[in-house]
Amino acid sequence: EIRKDGYTVDISEMGCRVEGMNSIIEGQLVRVVPWSSSGEEIAGRVVWVGNPESKLAGEAGIEFLQPLPSQV
Repeated sequence: EIRKDGYTVDISEMGCRVEGMNSIIEGQLVRVVPWSSSGEEIAGRVVWVGNPESKLAGEAGIEFLQPLPSQV
């Protein structure tokens, strides 16, 4: 198990975009751990990684394996 700290840029019930994740690869399974007190991990899969030479460098898109409950 390798722990990487990153920051959520965007989030929806289907997934999120994070930054600060330079060493993950497309297809990798990950667990997103919220900083909130609930501490429940969210299982996901990396669906894209920003090109190092683009403005998305260090960012990645994560698709949740199960959608989050709707906030509406």
